[in-house]
Amino acid sequence: IGYLPHFGRRSLVPKGESVNTVAAWAAALAAAGLFAFSPLVWQYAVTAEVFALNNMLCALIVHLTVRYARTRQLSDACWGAFVVGLALCNQHTAVLFGLPIALWVLFTLAKSHLAAGFARAAGALFSLGISGLLGLTPYVYMPIAASVSPKQGSWGHVTTVLGFFHHLRRGDYGSFQLYSGAALDTAGLSGRLLVWAKDLTLEQGLYVLPPLALIGAGLLMVTSVARLVEGAKGEGEGEGADGGEGGKAKKESKAPPLAQTETLGLLLIITLIFYLVVFHALANLPLDNPLLFGVHARFWQQPLLLVALAGGVGMHSLLTPLGAEWAGIIGLVCALLLVATQASFAAELADQSANTYFDAYADAVASPLPPKSLLLINYDQQWTSIRYQQVCEGKYPGVTILNLSLMTYKWWEHKRALYKNVKFPGTHYVPENSVAWRDGGFTFREFMDSNTKRFPGGIYIGGKLNYPNEKWGEAYETVPFGIVARIEPIQPMPDMPKPTDRTPPEELAKMQEEAQKIMAGRKAKDMQSFSKWAEDSAVAWQTILEVMPEAPPLEKYDMKTWEWTVGREFYDHAAERGAYLLEKGIELFNTPETAPAKMQAAVEAATWFEVCEAQDPDYATHNLKNLGLAMVHIVKTQGQAPPNGPHTSTLLEWAANHTREQGRDPVKGPAAVSQWKDYAAERFKSAWGDFLAKPNAKADPSYESIKGIYESVMQSVKAGVAAQGQAATSGAEVTKKKK
Repeated sequence: IGYLPHFGRRSLVPKGESVNTVAAWAAALAAAGLFAFSPLVWQYAVTAEVFALNNMLCALIVHLTVRYARTRQLSDACWGAFVVGLALCNQHTAVLFGLPIALWVLFTLAKSHLAAGFARAAGALFSLGISGLLGLTPYVYMPIAASVSPKQGSWGHVTTVLGFFHHLRRGDYGSFQLYSGAALDTAGLSGRLLVWAKDLTLEQGLYVLPPLALIGAGLLMVTSVARLVEGAKGEGEGEGADGGEGGKAKKESKAPPLAQTETLGLLLIITLIFYLVVFHALANLPLDNPLLFGVHARFWQQPLLLVALAGGVGMHSLLTPLGAEWAGIIGLVCALLLVATQASFAAELADQSANTYFDAYADAVASPLPPKSLLLINYDQQWTSIRYQQVCEGKYPGVTILNLSLMTYKWWEHKRALYKNVKFPGTHYVPENSVAWRDGGFTFREFMDSNTKRFPGGIYIGGKLNYPNEKWGEAYETVPFGIVARIEPIQPMPDMPKPTDRTPPEELAKMQEEAQKIMAGRKAKDMQSFSKWAEDSAVAWQTILEVMPEAPPLEKYDMKTWEWTVGREFYDHAAERGAYLLEKGIELFNTPETAPAKMQAAVEAATWFEVCEAQDPDYATHNLKNLGLAMVHIVKTQGQAPPNGPHTSTLLEWAANHTREQGRDPVKGPAAVSQWKDYAAERFKSAWGDFLAKPNAKADPSYESIKGIYESVMQSVKAGVAAQGQAATSGAEVTKKKK
């Protein structure tokens, strides 16, 4: 990349003038350093993604274009066509470079080869086509591999011609689109370009690259147009000659290499504009979502290559008037300062030497699952990390993983045979009562009905279902289990005695007694089931805290990174466990005899809420409500709080380690177990006070009732303080009178 500005600048130098080599290489160094060490490029250069290879191939395309512009050799054009085809196998946005460059190459070849005859022009066109097709040959591997060794989790049905081209054009996402979902907040072309320019200035270019690139782009365009006008005049004069020896010699003279690049600068700027306009016109990701904004921004690396090139040309143009000696010295100093500043600015985020978060995250999700279980996944970060660990590292052999999104495509019917232990009651997963369902698809409830008994270890889900508001929830419920949720059949209510108006009183009394026994038996089963869940869930979290000793530091990984989602999931599911403990504890243990069990559930739930409140800077508003509610029930429930069990102690140790390692807030709590009630009596006021102060709290259905309780308590507190003050004043007056 570094010497591209050098080539670009040389193409601007008029014939007969020398090039300041030191200044040119200094500008090239600055441009290459600003590009290579920009936060975006560096981040994805150390990430297992397609973008680093795409950057290299696109840089090679630009290099071959520059070389062809100087030599006008067909071989250079063929190499360029080959690399364009190769780049398209890796990243489809390479076409936004390849298309304008290919049209320019065809135009220039037509001028030279058509004059030599149709056969030569046809041969050149054939050579270019074959070179491009050779670059696309990696695609041949796909149908061969899918036929010879089909794999679970593979995408698309590429063994047929239609299926292959459907996959090739990204038909499942929508051709020429980034996002297959509903674009809820599209900014439009102008808005997206403005966001790109802002990011280029503030994040990627140190405020320096954009003005340098504008100078360089203007110079490239002006020089190109001037050369075109000069060339057109020269051709006109040549055609107007009378055919003498002077005119003949002029027509037969071969222009030196520098003169061959008259339209190169204009081509590169047009290519940059073409990419920016076409990409941002087609990109449909909602940019108000920080994570999807990060996904969108990844595609800004490719145009940054040309911006950096133009910036190098602009820097060299500013150095040239300083003279050969000073231009070289000042250029090198400026280049080194720019590169060092850019590298230091991005180094912290780019340092991924300690990043094992997805390795730990995959273990945290899948390791707690029992053998013979099924995990349904609808999050990218879960799917890629767990599938890698299972396929490449041989982990979780007893867990079957399925991608819910893959199951929604019609071609899924060709993948069903790869999952021998799963029964698919139709071709693919579709919405209820839809045309696709009538044509042979299956709903989520039908899938659950067919597979619940086939997986004794349980069926779990990570993420959300593709089709919400369906009736499967009438038969199944989700229960928190680690960083996923377990899907369980809802137990039907037992048959109850059905008295009538004519039922005798003695018989009615017996029926009421029988109904009470039935309900007591059902409640006992529910309490037993909850106790088993509490233990199983605690063991699962014990495993999670062991394999995931820390969440990604939020000061390093913001909401635009996938690492941020790991921490977000951790805290969300930790709070869900606390909420489920509290909900079921209140519901099931509501008698004096079960008060100890209720107190244990409330205290444990409060501990989970306190850990999340201290460690999670984005603590949800509804969790503040639940924290206060847990404290209220600790105060109201008879008896003292039990000592911390081993699982709760592990959680608190994990949080203490976070406090030491990442500077998180220490977890709040009583100094001793015996002080839980006193602590809760004060803590619920601060928790609910913080809840009521949140702007989105009013949307909570419990807002008004909580507000009423909170204001009543606070008025009582104020009245008590006032009474104490009045009593103290009266006592002082009595003392004075006595004296």
